[in-house]
Amino acid sequence: MSAKAITLAERSGPAKTAETFKKKGIYDLAKELDFEIVDLSSLQRDAFIKVVPEGSHWKDGFLFAKIYREAECVIETCCLKTHMYGGHFTLSLKNATTLVPRDGYEYMRELHSSPYQRKMIAEINSAYKWDLIIMDGNLLFFTFLRLPKRY
Repeated sequence: MSAKAITLAERSGPAKTAETFKKKGIYDLAKELDFEIVDLSSLQRDAFIKVVPEGSHWKDGFLFAKIYREAECVIETCCLKTHMYGGHFTLSLKNATTLVPRDGYEYMRELHSSPYQRKMIAEINSAYKWDLIIMDGNLLFFTFLRLPKRY
């Protein structure tokens, strides 16, 4: 896609994002491959915009990381798992929950306590456009369903 620069923007939860970056070797990788890192959990309020999707199930919309709305190109990779509170597979849709701030806001509490959790996750995804999602759901389903892997 002819990128001149790459930025990795992420938030972990409930783990501390900076600790996760360190544990996973992200800081070393950024030095080696010359890309920028943005810890979304450390951003101030002005780094987010208020989003209220039409027909929203959020009580008053949600804040969303501007960096994703303003990016020329968004490529996601997926930490594929069930959503802890809902127990359903949301596949790559769950990625967007990290683009809503956690600390100091009640968004995750609202999401996790709502009977409309899956719709609310989909509504977060309506706040931005991604260009490519890299994900293989086969391994997840074989692992969680305890089926033999096909290789």
